[in-house]
Amino acid sequence: MGRSRIGDAARWARAHRAPVAVAAAVLAALLAASVARCTQVHAPADQGAAQAETSEASAEDVADERLDASARALRSSYTDDERQLVAMLSANCWTASQETVAASFDDRTWTETADGARTVTPYVVTACATTTRPADGNATATVTVFSVETPDGTYIAELQRVVGADGSASTTLSSEAFSRARAYSLSSAASALSVTGPDEERCSSMGTSRAALERALGDWCAQNYPTATKATWAETSTSDWAGGTVTLPYALDNAAKTRVVVTISQADGQVGVRKAG
Repeated sequence: MGRSRIGDAARWARAHRAPVAVAAAVLAALLAASVARCTQVHAPADQGAAQAETSEASAEDVADERLDASARALRSSYTDDERQLVAMLSANCWTASQETVAASFDDRTWTETADGARTVTPYVVTACATTTRPADGNATATVTVFSVETPDGTYIAELQRVVGADGSASTTLSSEAFSRARAYSLSSAASALSVTGPDEERCSSMGTSRAALERALGDWCAQNYPTATKATWAETSTSDWAGGTVTLPYALDNAAKTRVVVTISQADGQVGVRKAG
């Protein structure tokens, strides 16, 4: 196996100076994964031969065959947190180096693109742990540390989302497993969320545009409820004349049928989204 879980976890802790409790939780999770879900990933097969034998297969199919069957089988036993993590990674586009390098995920592989060349890497999530802590400027950081099994070994990765006091957010993803960049920033949702009502004329009367409404809902759902594919407006709105805002209630089509609230600032047209309640 290319790299050890413990070695990478130690390197991650030194580099990021994680709180002791977080580091301990991650190490414990990875040690448990080593015992309960131990998988030997074989060396990469000759990709040229694989391509010749599976000429009709996609690049992702060919890449996935590089993982041992027992490693691929672990996907069926993902925890809820692991499934949510994979869904979040897959629901978004990631970029680096001033957007000249890009990464995308599905539930089996990630693809990195730079200078027209694509690198496809199969992976399996073997453990993850999430913590929330204060960040600079009264911001809040939510950090998920997870391990991935690839044909080249086991690596530690970190997904960090920082939400500022003003509601602005940034999300980064970093790991030595990546070949084109060590860290990526969330760029946009990978696919458009279907959003119903109100039309362009009514959005304009509220101080924003239909495109801005769709973009805000799509980006927010991709980060917070990545399994949602549709947001349905309840066809009501509430105006706060003193505050200069209009709020719109929406329902998502995820399993939990999550309800969210869209807030439009009539002063500058900014659109905010939050969970209802």
